[in-house]
Amino acid sequence: FFFQAEDGIRDYKVTGVQTCALPISNNGPVKLQSIAGDIVVNAGTAGTNGISANGTGDILLQALAGSIVTNGAIASGTGDIFLDASGVLTSNGAIQTGGNGTVYLSSGSNAVIQSVSTGGGDLQILSGGTLTLGSIDAGTGRVYLQATNDIQDSDPLGNSTNVTASALAMRAGGKIGSSDTRASANTKIGRAHA
Repeated sequence: FFFQAEDGIRDYKVTGVQTCALPISNNGPVKLQSIAGDIVVNAGTAGTNGISANGTGDILLQALAGSIVTNGAIASGTGDIFLDASGVLTSNGAIQTGGNGTVYLSSGSNAVIQSVSTGGGDLQILSGGTLTLGSIDAGTGRVYLQATNDIQDSDPLGNSTNVTASALAMRAGGKIGSSDTRASANTKIGRAHA
């Protein structure tokens, strides 16, 4: 499935797509590209994914001149997931893939990521502003986080684990974590570099 719009993607219209449970079967990819405008993903009904690709199907959401907001989950069986926004990237729904599927998230501005998981695949998040994290679980995969400004916890008063991975590297132009220490994110990792 490939969809390209010149003025955002919301409700399956040229002005946007609220992907109302867009399922793809038979290992097919899902590719949504907005040339000018935002992409908004919502679940179709309670308990359904916003976008799902079966098996090895990859998922690509790209806003060339806009932001991406996901309010519904984005899931692939074992395929790769790419979300690329020239503006803000806000992921309120879970992003998940299994097996060796990788996740690549990129924003030209701030990024707010609530929940990302892989079945051992690698994960990379690049933010052109501040990166705000909820939970990342890459299992035995590696995680790389980079922000032009700060990397911060979405719940700084909580005691939950932010990153689970075999290796973690973080790079920020500002602070990592909410304190004045160099690194203060809660992690379960084999090794870390910040």
